[in-house]
Order: sequence, then C-alpha cells, then structure tokens
Amino acid sequence: MIFYLNNQSFFYPLETCDPPDTLHLSYDTTGLKLQQVRVLESPTAERGICRSAVGDSSSPPKQRPLPPQEITDMPSFLEDLPSQFEPLRSFLEANLVPYIKFTATEAGHLNSAGYVGSDWGGDPLELWQSKIGGHPYLPKGTNYPIDAETGEMMMFLMQINCADLPVIESLNLPRQGLLQFYMGLDVPMCALSPEQHRVLYYPDVSKDRNDLITDFSFLAEPASSLEWYDQVYTLSFFVQRDVFWTARQQLDDSFEIPEHLIELCEEFDEWILDYEDEATYNRQRINKLGGYPELHSEVEEKIEGAKGHLLLELQHDFNCSDNFYFYIESSDLANLSFNNIESYFVRD
Repeated sequence: MIFYLNNQSFFYPLETCDPPDTLHLSYDTTGLKLQQVRVLESPTAERGICRSAVGDSSSPPKQRPLPPQEITDMPSFLEDLPSQFEPLRSFLEANLVPYIKFTATEAGHLNSAGYVGSDWGGDPLELWQSKIGGHPYLPKGTNYPIDAETGEMMMFLMQINCADLPVIESLNLPRQGLLQFYMGLDVPMCALSPEQHRVLYYPDVSKDRNDLITDFSFLAEPASSLEWYDQVYTLSFFVQRDVFWTARQQLDDSFEIPEHLIELCEEFDEWILDYEDEATYNRQRINKLGGYPELHSEVEEKIEGAKGHLLLELQHDFNCSDNFYFYIESSDLANLSFNNIESYFVRD
C-alpha cells in the first residue's frame, strides 16, 4: 500500500491481501495544516483484457464511479491579498480554476542512445505505470506511432495511468485506462507542427506482460539519431487551484471583469504580476492537466489560436527549455476521442 502525506509517498508493507482498517502514523505535525485527503483505489477494470487504443469507433468505457474530490486548498496570493484588494476577493474566489499538478521524480534512464550497442532497454518502471520517458504500454499487435510527415518513429513523451489521477468533475478526465503522448520531434532542430503528434488512449490496462510488447530494441536507432530523451521519471498527482489571472485575460474571451471592479483590477494587475512571474520561474504551476498555460517567452504567440482547452502542459525536466502543450475540445474529451488534439512545442 502507498499513502501520501504532504505530497510525499510512503510505502506500508501488508502481510495480508486486505488493507488495514486503521493506519497509525508517527509524524511531526508542527506547522502542518491539513488541506486535502484522497484515497487511491486500484480499479478492477485494470485487470481486464486490453483493447485497441481509442482512435477507433468503439464506444467509450463507463467511468469508474468515484465521488468528486473536495478541493480545499487556497492559492497563496489570496492568503496574502492586501486589504486594498479585499473588494476583489469574492470575484477571485469564484473564478478559481481547479487543475491537476504533477511532479516528476527521476527513476533512472534507458541505455544511452549514443552508446555503441545500446538496445534502448533498461526501463526501471513497469509498462503500465504513469511516467515520463521510458518504454510505452503497447499491447502485442499494436503498431508503434509514426510521424506521418517524416515517416520516422515518434518519441514517446509520457503516459498517465488515469487510475492515479485525483477526480475533478469539471476536468472530465478518464478515471481508468492509460493515456499516452507521442511527439514527432527532432529535438536538436525543434521542427514541429501541430499535426506531428499522437495521443493514444487504452480504456483497459493489462498487467500481464505476455499481452504486451517488451522488446523495444527497434527504437535504438531512431532514439540515437534523433537524440531522444533517455531519462525516466515517476509521476505524482495532486489538485491545485488558481485564477490564472494573466493567461485568462489574454487567452480566454469568456473571462469578464464586472464593470464596478475594472478600475481596481487595473491596480491588481500590477500587484499580481510578481506572483505570476514567481509561479512561472519556480515552476509552481508548470506540468499540469487542465488549467491555463504559463505565458512565458513565445508561448502566447504559439498557442493563442489553440482550439479547445488545455489538456496537458509539460516542461521536460531533462531540458527545461522544452515545453509541450496539448489542447482538446470538451466534446472530444467527453467521448474519449483523442484524434483531433492540437499540440505545440516551444523551446525558450
């Protein structure tokens, strides 16, 4: 069993198959304020037989019946809001946007793509785990994604086991299955169009390795020639909220400020700028599902005309100047259809 405290994972060995009714913790609670508790369950659907990736005409699976997660955290700028901006508080709180923040912890790396004799093996994580990099979950008989423009194999960017995600009803993300992101990316040249990507969704996940492709030596040559990232990271997910003040004013036409607050908001623009800059610089909101993108460098120019809403924003830990964005229409996400996603790559 794994449980989380302050976003840190702890492992609790079980002598039986049944979880304990009570878990006793010895933890220094000095200065600790409880903001959120979530229980992770292993859905029985993950034991089913894998089906082909969605992109086909099969009907979407039923969502795992979990209650919506209560969101109790408050962004720091509201806790530090100066008294002069108190008339804005109720408006700001009403416009907080929940999103799923994820953190990456390096677990190891694949055999170096530049090493003679490398077979692009050695993934320290399981094929069905949430991860950045490593080997993808591919049922036997599945074709590895190919860049239609170049004919080259796409780089496997990351995958998310949706059972790991906290539930936010407004995001409408799958509650089971596995979501994968591939990019047709020549990393050194940074040449990428919105069409050079692939997003695959497997509604059911098999943990029987006999069902899956396990030999990825066929990726060694493209990984070496295109200088793919070889680091592998585990992922942890948790809920946050923010108003995304700058991004919403510039990218969201539906975001309206009441007329009687417009003058005060002009002063607020200057005050919150430091918070927004710090959030971007310290990567507080980067790497997320949902929400709005961080408007740094050329991001606004690149994605200003993006259709739908932000599905994924990833700033790769191996190269923090490489930023990936995936957008999806709400109707497509509701139908678990990932054929019409738009993707963007920005290197600062």
